[in-house]
Formats: sequence, structure tokens, C-alpha cells
Amino acid sequence: MPRGLKRPITSSEQRVQPGLESNYWQEATERYLKGWLIGHGWQLERTHDLGKLIQSASAYSAGFERFMDFGEDLTQQFWLQHYPGDELSERPLNYDELRQQTGELIAVILNATSQAGD
Repeated sequence: MPRGLKRPITSSEQRVQPGLESNYWQEATERYLKGWLIGHGWQLERTHDLGKLIQSASAYSAGFERFMDFGEDLTQQFWLQHYPGDELSERPLNYDELRQQTGELIAVILNATSQAGD
């Protein structure tokens, strides 16, 4: 338990700094995509561009094409968070939709991975 805590933090008490949720979704999606792509022979590239990664994944499986807009939106949000001066509050985002699409894309990757192992 971290120093200073008298008891564990419950899941309902865990809070993420506002605006950072999409950063975590972007990182998770990027890592799943890169892992899946490498497993299909893709040469690793240094990029955080989910649109580019989704486009590469679409060359192997058409199931990824529907996530292009999502990838571009989440990548743009990622860059806004990493470079000071851009106000996150000026860019309206539907966090519920981003969270849902992150889960759906990762589910496509996991499903494709499990089918490849059969």
C-alpha cells in the first residue's frame, strides 16, 4: 500500500485526472495494434498515429477499417495532451464513445488473435 494510505483505495474512489482517459485508451490501443501487426509480419515503426496503424492492420483484415475515424480522433486528442498550449476544453469529445470504441477495437484484435491460434 502506498505510504500515507490508511486503507486500500476502492475502485469507486479511483480517479483519473480529467482529460487523461483518452491518453490511456490511445496507449492501450496503440500497443494492442502494434503487437497484432508484429504478429502478422509488420515491421515495427515508431509512431503514435492510430490511423496509420489501423490502416496497416486493414491490409491484413478488413475488420479494422471501421475504426479509422476513431483512430484519427484519438490520435489528435493524444497530441493535444502532449503539447502545451492547446486547450482540451475547446475540443468536444464523447468519452463514452471513445471508451466503447477502444474496447471494440481491442476485442477485434483479441478475436483475430484467438482465431489465428486455432
